[in-house]
Amino acid sequence: MDPLVRYEAVRGISTLIPRAPRSELQQRKLSLLTPMLNDPMRAVRTEAARAVTEVPEELRAREQLRHFETALEEYKQRQHSIADRPESHLNLGLLYQNLGQNDLAETSYKNAIQLVSDFIPAHFNLANLYNAVGRNRDAEQQFCKIIELEPDNGEAYYSLGLLLAEEKRLDEAINYLEKAAVIVKTNPRVFYNWGLCLQHLGRQDEAETVYLKALETFEDDYSIIYALATLYLQQRKWDDADVRAKQLRSLNPDSAEVEQLMDYIRQNGGERVGPR
Repeated sequence: MDPLVRYEAVRGISTLIPRAPRSELQQRKLSLLTPMLNDPMRAVRTEAARAVTEVPEELRAREQLRHFETALEEYKQRQHSIADRPESHLNLGLLYQNLGQNDLAETSYKNAIQLVSDFIPAHFNLANLYNAVGRNRDAEQQFCKIIELEPDNGEAYYSLGLLLAEEKRLDEAINYLEKAAVIVKTNPRVFYNWGLCLQHLGRQDEAETVYLKALETFEDDYSIIYALATLYLQQRKWDDADVRAKQLRSLNPDSAEVEQLMDYIRQNGGERVGPR
């Protein structure tokens, strides 16, 4: 097989089998990548090593990969050889984060930013790293920095809104989630979390408006429909809740969760609710 074809095959494996909780998928990914760790072409070996770091550490350790460390060092050397580019430090940061070496990951992202102060990918990954290790104040500062650099970066507004919601700062989170929804019109989760935040604040009418607006674009989104159904339950709007519950059942006929929801509506809505 042509070396370039092998290289693209490695990248394809990494893309088609992303990080997933299902261990069999990760095992399959590892079994496909392992032979490429000893490929004659360095680019293939190093890309395979990078992709292997995306597999959970316990699985890597169990397999005792013979050529992994060697190929991994080659990858690091390659990135260090182009250290005048912020992308190389970003790549190293991602690698170290995959390996659980968060201090080195932080340093790498900061090195990238030091080279190019408005290098957004490094700011984003640094913010997400801080969030992952519980340094939310630092994460907040990074997201604010991204917004300062790119005022129309919807993902930054969304990420900051989620972070603030996580900290129960819902009144602040609302503003960022609303802004994100204006900019990022293709992600239903933005609308879902915005509506959920409004719901938690007791602003139920506004939450309903957000959910209904979202369903104009994402008419079969299960999470949004479920959120709307539970909102109607809270408002004791049994007929509206029943309509949404039936919509959920059409999307997932075998869901025990939906059946329980419909039973609850039936028991509490009484004759106001039509036949199932």
